[in-house]
Amino acid sequence: MLKFLEIRINLLWFGFIEYVIGILKWKFYKLIRDYGKMERYGDISELLAVVDSNLLVLSSAYEGARKNEEQNDVVRPLIKSMLSDLRSVLDYSAQSIWESYTTKSSRLHFPYGVDEVRFRKSIKDNLNGLEQQRPNAFKEVESIQPHACGDNWLFVLCSMTNTTKHNNLGKQVRENSKAARTRFGMIADIGGGGRLILEDCIIDGVLVGGNGKPFEISNERTVKQMQAEIKIPIEIIREYEWVKFKFDDHLVDALELLARSRDEIRLYIERLRLVI
Repeated sequence: MLKFLEIRINLLWFGFIEYVIGILKWKFYKLIRDYGKMERYGDISELLAVVDSNLLVLSSAYEGARKNEEQNDVVRPLIKSMLSDLRSVLDYSAQSIWESYTTKSSRLHFPYGVDEVRFRKSIKDNLNGLEQQRPNAFKEVESIQPHACGDNWLFVLCSMTNTTKHNNLGKQVRENSKAARTRFGMIADIGGGGRLILEDCIIDGVLVGGNGKPFEISNERTVKQMQAEIKIPIEIIREYEWVKFKFDDHLVDALELLARSRDEIRLYIERLRLVI
């Protein structure tokens, strides 16, 4: 009888020890996981800060292009870097989500899709079981998908990231505002549909618009055309109200896409932190 009780006590003791070890393992895993989450959030914050800084540089390049109609693209390597940084933020968030409901290691990417069917396939490939294991996190990931938010900024961002990473820097299509002003030295400042015709004028000792060939200054003519006709060193400046540089594959303006993506991703990250 005493031996039986001793065996039973030993079994209970070993069971208690295993229980304690299990709790300690879980607490240790949680500690490591939480530390990883904090460290990763720091990395995310750094990347978003760099994107903020680069958006200022890109905005300045756009400002310069407003006054240079010959400029056909803007800082494409910088845009490639910004696309990559924003995609990395999304991938980091996916890694944190994965670690919140499983201890398995995995090489994964942030799931996205042009529609709900492709999104769910991407979820299965990258964060399998998310909807069942962490429904709140699933809700946040889905909230920025095209089928859920009614905007395809995420799809274009990820598509252009893949293009610039694997194929080329991407072609840009310049679009100018209809409104513009043309300054011809200190002589004329023309806006809208106005124009100035110079005929038999002497400027700095040089005949302009002579020999039966009037010289026209207007927004309908390019600066290059006017500079080719005039033979005096006078500054001709064309200034547009705005310019856009659209990705050739999607016809979405680069600056608008990057600024919108930055804002949406920052909001998504803050919401996600509350549920994982």
